[in-house]
Amino acid sequence: EAEQIASKGTMLALLLYLYHAAPVHSSAGENSSLQCPVNSTWLGKYSDGWSFMADNSSMYLTQRNFNTDPQGRNLTACVSAITTSADNSTSEIEQTFTYFNWTSCTWLNFTKNYTAYPFYSNETVRNAFNSSVYGKPVTYPVLYADEGCLLTYLPYKSNGSVACELWVKESYFNKSQETCCDKLFVKLCAPVVQVMYNATECRVLEDPAAPRAVEN
Repeated sequence: EAEQIASKGTMLALLLYLYHAAPVHSSAGENSSLQCPVNSTWLGKYSDGWSFMADNSSMYLTQRNFNTDPQGRNLTACVSAITTSADNSTSEIEQTFTYFNWTSCTWLNFTKNYTAYPFYSNETVRNAFNSSVYGKPVTYPVLYADEGCLLTYLPYKSNGSVACELWVKESYFNKSQETCCDKLFVKLCAPVVQVMYNATECRVLEDPAAPRAVEN
């Protein structure tokens, strides 16, 4: 319970910081029409992660600001997930994750279940997901989400900092400019510690001649 209270306190601090900070916008060299919605509307509409997660098209973990390996090695690459089941009435989602393991040079996959819910009791938007890691319950609050990307905060990985992951849809790789998720990652979560999905590298690894996925 204490961990959950601390998570909500950190989440509230992040939201207040963004709400009172200057708007996140494009630089002069980018499309000036890209205005990331850091305002009162953003606090609700753009933290709803259900639509992004429930969609059954593939999603890709492009980057995060932490490393799960104690030695700081990059052992995992090309992390993606696809939703195999989404029940709007119960807010439950099942996903299959696939990733490349550099130690064994093989593709691995596993299944993970989530339950979406409003992070705060006075909200209706589903902006957090409960799941488990190694049998321990964990929560993934959504910092920002739109149809193409989702930025999530990982309280159980934070340890005094703000641990973040950036997930995107296929359309992300065709964009010539940064998305709002990219800009908010820099504002809240930088620096990037691991690039988890490099599209060029992953296309090579996904070649039929490369190792195939096996059950984890």
